[in-house]
Amino acid sequence: MTVAQEKKLSTPDHQHLSEARIASATTATILLLLVGLLVGAMWALKKVGDDLELTYSERGYGDDTSISDAQLGCLTGFIFAFSLLTLFLGASRFEVFASTAAYAAVLVFFVLPS
Repeated sequence: MTVAQEKKLSTPDHQHLSEARIASATTATILLLLVGLLVGAMWALKKVGDDLELTYSERGYGDDTSISDAQLGCLTGFIFAFSLLTLFLGASRFEVFASTAAYAAVLVFFVLPS
């Protein structure tokens, strides 16, 4: 048996959970959250952009290629959530700043008109 297999954690139900299983579940949860933040942000920004295009065309404004307040708010919310998640994961200030800047660059590139 390995050290990870020998160490068991008890729950109130007297079940035993190994540290390896807890670590695997934690890793999977973090990966799902991070992928969800990236894909969810893109879906939300696409939806907001589509709604704005529909509104502009109904009002006869033509094609407006600027970023709207709704898109900026959506960007800000997702970027803030990402930075908090990386901060709570124990990253250093430099790592939080660098990863948040990269995340923001990807989202802004997605929003900018082609």
